[in-house]
Amino acid sequence: MRRASLILGACLLSTIVGAAQFKRLSSVEIKRTLAQRIITDDAHWSDRFDANGNLHSMELGQARTGIWRVNGNELCTVRNTKKAEEECFEVWVDNDEIELRRDGIAVISAFLRSRPQ
Repeated sequence: MRRASLILGACLLSTIVGAAQFKRLSSVEIKRTLAQRIITDDAHWSDRFDANGNLHSMELGQARTGIWRVNGNELCTVRNTKKAEEECFEVWVDNDEIELRRDGIAVISAFLRSRPQ
């Protein structure tokens, strides 16, 4: 019985330790983290953030452009479409995982990748 309790405790501890530890980024951290990087789901879409504020997107083989900026502690993007609207998100990261959130709720979950040279 004691051994089973120890095993169960070890399993719970490893689950807690292995859980994601997302951290919300400040405005300075957003700029430093995203400039010259890519956010992607590694399959269907990607957003490349140039240091000069240009945004290059690829979604299901279709290229799009836009701009990005930091407003307060949020990432804001405008995509060049017929009905261009600014979208702003909180940015949360855990190693190479990234979440764009609104009011603390994940709207987009993806990966942060280095820009190919």
